Amino acid sequence: MEIAQRVVSYTADRLEMISQLFGDDSHGGMRPGVLLFPEAFGLGDQ
Repeated sequence: MEIAQRVVSYTADRLEMISQLFGDDSHGGMRPGVLLFPEAFGLGDQ
């Protein structure tokens, strides 16, 4: 299995955001995923 990495950019509240997407391109169709959101003030209870 080889993990592919892509840079994804988008705009939110007039700010350009840059993220990274990782996945195994050898499998097609829908797959489970994990979405992480950073907090503005660092690590919190969530």
